[in-house]
Amino acid sequence: MQDMSKNKRRASWGLIILAWLLCNFFTLHFSWSIFDDLPVAPIQQAELHITSSSLPLEINPQQWEAVLLPDDWLANDRNTTQAWYKLRFNYTPAENAAPPGNEPWAIYISHVTHNVGIYLNGLWIGQSGDLGPPISRHHNEPQLFEFSPKLLQHGENEFLLRIQAAYKKYGLLDAVHIAPVSTLKPAYDFKYFVRVTLVQWLTIVMTLMGLTVLIFFAVRPQDKIYGFFSAELFLWSAHNLNLFVHNIPVSTRLWEAMTMATLGWTVVLMVFFNHRFIGVPNKFVERSMLLFATLGIGLYFLPDVEKVFYIGYKIWDVILVIFGSYAIGYLLVRHWRNASTDTLLMILAGIPILAFGLHDILLVNGFRPRTEGLIIQYSALPALIVFSWFIIKRFIQSINRAEDLSKNLEQKVKAKEKELQEQYLHLQQLEQEKILSEERERIMRDMHDGIGSQLVSVVGALGSSTDERLVDVREKIKTSLADLRMVIDSLDPAHNNLATLLATLRQHFEESLRYAGISLVWDIEFLPETLTSAQQNIHILRIVQEAMTNAIKHAECSQVRLQTRCITRVAPLLEICVEDNGKGFEHRHNDASQASRGLQNMRYRAKQIGAELNVKSGSTGTAVCLLLGDEASANFPL
Repeated sequence: MQDMSKNKRRASWGLIILAWLLCNFFTLHFSWSIFDDLPVAPIQQAELHITSSSLPLEINPQQWEAVLLPDDWLANDRNTTQAWYKLRFNYTPAENAAPPGNEPWAIYISHVTHNVGIYLNGLWIGQSGDLGPPISRHHNEPQLFEFSPKLLQHGENEFLLRIQAAYKKYGLLDAVHIAPVSTLKPAYDFKYFVRVTLVQWLTIVMTLMGLTVLIFFAVRPQDKIYGFFSAELFLWSAHNLNLFVHNIPVSTRLWEAMTMATLGWTVVLMVFFNHRFIGVPNKFVERSMLLFATLGIGLYFLPDVEKVFYIGYKIWDVILVIFGSYAIGYLLVRHWRNASTDTLLMILAGIPILAFGLHDILLVNGFRPRTEGLIIQYSALPALIVFSWFIIKRFIQSINRAEDLSKNLEQKVKAKEKELQEQYLHLQQLEQEKILSEERERIMRDMHDGIGSQLVSVVGALGSSTDERLVDVREKIKTSLADLRMVIDSLDPAHNNLATLLATLRQHFEESLRYAGISLVWDIEFLPETLTSAQQNIHILRIVQEAMTNAIKHAECSQVRLQTRCITRVAPLLEICVEDNGKGFEHRHNDASQASRGLQNMRYRAKQIGAELNVKSGSTGTAVCLLLGDEASANFPL
C-alpha cells in the first residue's frame, strides 16, 4: 500500500468526515417518506380491538377504541399477539364516472407486522399468509390486496384488518391507502423492489461471492483472510434471511436467536478481517470478541422469545455497537499513522455498516419509528464491492508473487545448473590433468628406465666418436630425446599453455640454429591459457617444429622469425607464423619430395585441430602461417 501525499491525506480525512455526517443524517435525522408519496391521502383514523377472535362475527362491537395509524404495539405497550383494526372509507363516485368493474381497486399497507387478513363490509378479500402457528412473517415487505370495486358501497365502507404478530408487543400497522390499483401499484412495486427484491439479490451475490472466496481459501489455506471473509459473507447472508423468508423452518425463538447470533458473528469476523488485511492484529481484542461471540450461542438456549429479545436488544446489540466502533476506530488509527487508499476505502465501507446498524438497534428498541424498517442490509453493497475488490486484488497479487518466485527459482535453478556444469567441467579438467600427469610420470619412468636410459647410454657411447656417420646418429638420437621431452612436457598440466610450450621448443632449436648460423627473432604476444587445448598444442608444436626444421635444413637462410598474435574479430583467432629469408621452395629441387611430405603432414595436423594453414614461398623466403579459431575457415588475409 502506497503512502498518500499530504494533500491527499487531508482530502481523505475530509471525505471520511463527510461520509460520516451524510450517513448519520440519512439514518438518524431524515424522514423516510419516499415510499409513501402517493396521490391519495392515507387513512389514519382507525379503531382497535384486542382479542383472540379469528372471525369478525366474534368481535364485541362495544369494545373498540380509537387509535391513530401507524400504531406501534411496542411503543404503545400493547401486550398481545393479535388485534383487529376497523377502518372506515367513504366511496362516492363522481357523476358521469365509468361504472364499477372497469378497473380493480386495492388496499395498500406500506408496513405490517407480521401478518394481516382483510375483510371488506364483512367479506374476506385476502390475507398475506398463514395466521395460525407458525405465523407467516411479512414485516419487511408492503402488502397490496386487490378487490372488485363492486364490493364498495356508496357512502361508508368498513374494512376490518386482523393483525397477527409472531410475539407479543411487536405488532405494527402503518397507514392504509385505498384506491384503484393503477394508483397504488407503482408505490407498491417500488417499495417491494427496495425492501425485498434488492435484498434477495444482495444475499444471492454475497452467497456466491462467499463460495468463490471459499475456493480461494481451499487453494491457499495459509491465507486465513479468505476464510474470514467467506465466513463473514455466509453469516451475513443467513442474517438477511429474516427479511424475506415468510415461513420459517424452526420456532420463532430459535429463528430470532439465529438472526441475532449471525449478526454478532458477522461483526466479529469483520474485525478479524480488518486485522489480517492491515497486518497488525490485536490478540487481546480478538480473544475478547471470540469469547463474546461464543457466549452468544447461549441465545439459542433461552426459554422464550421475550428473553431472546431482552438479552439480544439490551445487551448483545449494545456490545455489537462497541465492536463496530472499535473496527472503525482501528481503521482510523491505522489511516492516521499510515494513510493509504486501501484503509480509506475500508473506512468508507465501514461507516455505513456502523451508522445503519446503529439505526436498526435504535429502531428495534423503540427509539426510531419502526415504520422506517431495518436498513443494515443495504450497507452490504459498498462493503461487498470494496472487500471483494481487496480479496481479488490480494489473490492476484499472490499469484503474481508466486509467478515471480517461480521465475526467480527458475533463474536460480538455471544459475545453479550452470554452476554445476562448470564444476563438472572443472572436475573433468582436473581429472584429465590427473590422467595426463599420471601418463607423463609413466612415460618419464619408462623413458628413464627403458628407451630413455638406452638412448642416453648410446649417446654416451658415441660421445667421443669422430666418425661422421656415428656423429650423425648421435645427433639424431639427441633430437629424438628432445622430441620425447617436448611431448612429455606438453602432457604436464603446469606447462599446458602454448606460450610455455613454444619456449620449450625454442630451447630445443637454439643449438641447431647456432650451428647453422641462423638468428632467431622471437616475437611472441601474450596468449590466453584457455585459447588452445592440450591436444591442439601437440599439433601446433609439430607444425612449428616442422617449419623450423625445414628452415634450418633447406632454406639456406640467415634469419628465422617465430611470431604469434591473437586477433579479435567476432571470435578470437590465433595466428602463428614461422618466416625465413631463404631461397624458397622453387629453388630446392633436391629436397622437393621431402618438402612435399612435410607440407602434407602440416596440413593434416592443421585439419585435425580445425585450423587453416597458409604457406607462401618465394625468392625472398618462406612463410608458414597457422590460423586457429572458430573463424579460421573464413580465410582472413594474413
